[in-house]
Amino acid sequence: MKVYASSSSASLLKDKNAYLTGRQRVIEIMPLDFEEYLIFKKITIKKSDTYLKESYFEHYMSDGGMPEYVLTADISYIQNLIDNIIYKDIIAYHNIKNESVIRDFYKLLMERSGKQLSLNKMANILSIGVDSAKRYLSYFEDTYLIYTVEKYGKLNERVKNPKKIYAGDIGLKNVVTGFRDKGAIFENLLFLKIKHLDPSYVYVDGIELDFMTQDKILIEVKYNSILNQKQQKLYDTTEANQKIVVDSIESYLKLKI
Repeated sequence: MKVYASSSSASLLKDKNAYLTGRQRVIEIMPLDFEEYLIFKKITIKKSDTYLKESYFEHYMSDGGMPEYVLTADISYIQNLIDNIIYKDIIAYHNIKNESVIRDFYKLLMERSGKQLSLNKMANILSIGVDSAKRYLSYFEDTYLIYTVEKYGKLNERVKNPKKIYAGDIGLKNVVTGFRDKGAIFENLLFLKIKHLDPSYVYVDGIELDFMTQDKILIEVKYNSILNQKQQKLYDTTEANQKIVVDSIESYLKLKI
């Protein structure tokens, strides 16, 4: 067995002429979760000091889970990581001439993390065609810098409705957008925690609920807030095997699915 480690999908994995074709298995290593983050920071929280968890979790929401950055707090590392992935795996690999458009595209993606993505709007902002926007989105998905989530429903609904987008690591997002909109960051972290359950989002008559997993667990994420009346009605009437509201750091940490 041979093992190859890459910081992204990399052209090595995509090259049809490379020696990785044939029998291969790609294992995706996710960013550090909160418990791993504490280990890397060499932080131990005693039972009597559980109130400190919220403070450390806010630091985690700011730093993200890239191990090297967690250890060094060197912002240039994150910036160089983003630049290198975008250049090697998108610009150079796909032979794109207009580098600034690709970099601006990524900035817009990070701004829209946790939201439904309108490729028409993205294309208008960047003065590119919608087909180009679709293609660029697929390039970024290949790099693991972003993930997309489809609308819950039948195939035709999933295809025709916009996707929601999430950052591959919230530390990368924060470098681009700044540490703000904690609700969006909290939702992004929850997505990364349940990504293995292949979640989609629920959207009915203009009302949205965050996640429906493949095994029909309905999850709504609220950072220190509550569902509004319309959301509550949709939450109550949506068929699911299990329903969960994650509305605090404590409920996030307790979620084991």
